[in-house]
Amino acid sequence: MNEEILFHYTNEVGIQGILQNKCLWATDASATNDKSEMVLGGELFEKRIREWLKEEKRSGFGFDKLIRTTDGILRQNFKGIFLTCFSTTEDKYVLDNGLLSQWRGYGLYAIKFKKDILLKALKKEISIHDLDENVRYYSESDDDYENFKKDKSLKIDEFIKFISTDNWKKIEQKTSHTLTTEDEDEIEKAIQLALPSRFFVKHKGFHEERERRAVFLIPKNHSKKLYFHAPYKCHIKLFEEDPAIIENAIEEIIIGPVSDKEAAKNWVKSMLREFGYRDDIKVKCCEIPFRKS
Repeated sequence: MNEEILFHYTNEVGIQGILQNKCLWATDASATNDKSEMVLGGELFEKRIREWLKEEKRSGFGFDKLIRTTDGILRQNFKGIFLTCFSTTEDKYVLDNGLLSQWRGYGLYAIKFKKDILLKALKKEISIHDLDENVRYYSESDDDYENFKKDKSLKIDEFIKFISTDNWKKIEQKTSHTLTTEDEDEIEKAIQLALPSRFFVKHKGFHEERERRAVFLIPKNHSKKLYFHAPYKCHIKLFEEDPAIIENAIEEIIIGPVSDKEAAKNWVKSMLREFGYRDDIKVKCCEIPFRKS
């Protein structure tokens, strides 16, 4: 198979919604199932910046200002930050049967998408997507921290260069009440440079997932609708304006370990027929044995 495949694992409700609505959901980053995966990168990033501030004998007031005002500026200028996740593999068995840990963690259905079709469509959305590279996996260890600092894809050095300018030093000297619109624009640029560390870093204990993410910053004046559901969940729909994207991007659907394979397979095939999908989309059950709990 020449074209790279992205797996999207989901449950019964998820696959029904994707197939019926012909779109994907991106979830509010503040309401993900595992908030801890949004924490590690931010902590390592802050550690690196405070280390640099100490080396440069800077007070760190400007960085503290950025940390304090980030949430306020995001709330003021953006509807929210949303993300949707996929995983990849180079293992032939996993490519054919999915990954057991993913079945256990996210649901018993894996939709295999053609990456190039999704990536081309995502470039029309307001996003910082990273579908070409895996999420970076680190831990709190000293060795991992050293590697984290050297990771060019996380734009840490770019951020440091940005807050080294005379213009930023002037911002440092101001209070939150005296910030101008231009100052807030500069802080917003700094936030953008700080985002990769927060959103594209995950604990290395999950490295086998080989996760890919697309992150979306939706400005308040953007037409993208927000959808709400309990408890405390918010999401946006991707590709809802062009259902053909999902129709053409689906390569295959794999069903995880279930007790009644035929019933599960017939259910998915019925949805594909009912909702007008191509006849050549494969539906199969994985070879991983089902174990009763």
